[in-house]
Amino acid sequence: MSVRWTDFVDRYQGEELSQQKETSRRDVRSILTKFGEAADLATLDQATASELSKFLAGLADRKLSPHSVDTRRRQILASLRWAQRIFPPYRAPDLPRKRRAKPQRYQKGRAITLEEFERLLGKAAKVRPNDAAIWKRFLEGLWLSGLRLGEGLQLSWNDGPFAIVESRNDSLGLQIAEGADKSGKARLLPLVPEFQAFLQRTPRGARHGSVFGINLSRKRVIKSISAMGKAAGIVVNKAAGKYASAHDLRRSFGTRWAYRVESQILQVLMRHESIETTLRYYVDRGAERIDASLWEQFKTDGGQTIEAFEPQLQAPGKRSWADMMEQVDAWWDGVWERAKAGHVRFYEVEPEWLEGLAENQVQPLTAPEENQVPPLLAYEMQADDFDDVGRESLKWQVLNGTMVYLDLSQAEGMGFEPTTPCGAPDFESGR
Repeated sequence: MSVRWTDFVDRYQGEELSQQKETSRRDVRSILTKFGEAADLATLDQATASELSKFLAGLADRKLSPHSVDTRRRQILASLRWAQRIFPPYRAPDLPRKRRAKPQRYQKGRAITLEEFERLLGKAAKVRPNDAAIWKRFLEGLWLSGLRLGEGLQLSWNDGPFAIVESRNDSLGLQIAEGADKSGKARLLPLVPEFQAFLQRTPRGARHGSVFGINLSRKRVIKSISAMGKAAGIVVNKAAGKYASAHDLRRSFGTRWAYRVESQILQVLMRHESIETTLRYYVDRGAERIDASLWEQFKTDGGQTIEAFEPQLQAPGKRSWADMMEQVDAWWDGVWERAKAGHVRFYEVEPEWLEGLAENQVQPLTAPEENQVPPLLAYEMQADDFDDVGRESLKWQVLNGTMVYLDLSQAEGMGFEPTTPCGAPDFESGR
């Protein structure tokens, strides 16, 4: 007996999605309904791989991003796999994700500079002449806090889904109600000192209700901030013709703090569920460190041009940059192959552990019976936690010395796991 498509959607939402947030349930029901209408599905058994493929292709034609299309693919397939368990003999289709040749970072925008932010503030009066002061304060709050736009609009004093609360030592924190953000968890999180100082400017007697006092729909707020970005001439995506928006202020917050704290702390500040999302902010930092190192070497060599320096590169014992990078890539490919097989664990290094190791005050643990990593190696990560961009960022962190790894493949047949962490080899000398 065939199951009607609408009956399947009702049961899936009422049973399998019953414990999810209302917004998530509504989103999934919407995409299943659209799939059913687009493919003209009367019954569940008509939901084939061919129909799903055509539906997803139609979404791509409507200029949805590859990420958005893949999200809908996963939502539909998850529901159909549930149907396979509940409504035999129905068989769910298998439709793998389409791989992109070159995954893009920051597809929609970028972090803006302080000078650009000041230009953005300067255009508030042009776009919002009657309440420019309120909007300037709102923009400054987003710049200092890293809040998402919707969170900033809901931010209130002492109550609500996103609330500013005071702790015993007079510092301020962010209280998030259960189900209010992507994680769905209720928790109290720290705020960076600059944002706390910004909030402390509000007199205690005035700390009630909305923090920013913007009483407009999210859509109208997006439109206003984008108009300010356009008026200021701040282009964040030239190919798409996109100007600075509220989310670029959040990107700016993440970029600034990536230079000041390690990734596990930034993950808390940004409230990223996945560490690979956080690590994207460290790719540029690694590149800039290398750039600074290259310029320092250039100065040490007396500012010689490449033509003057070329003979030295060919001298005995000297290795070219291309040769060095070839060796780096070969080393990392080997590490990553072992990591994908589950034989490598990555750890972020606490600064005090590095300092102690340099001063011979801390030694890596090597005794088999201890079977643990040094206590100041924190935040274990596996290869599956990273996409291609995160993999590249991780490589540079190992090269920079802020990440180390345990190579468990070294212990095969030994009966215990190694406890001495590995870092990058000395590529400059070839050792």
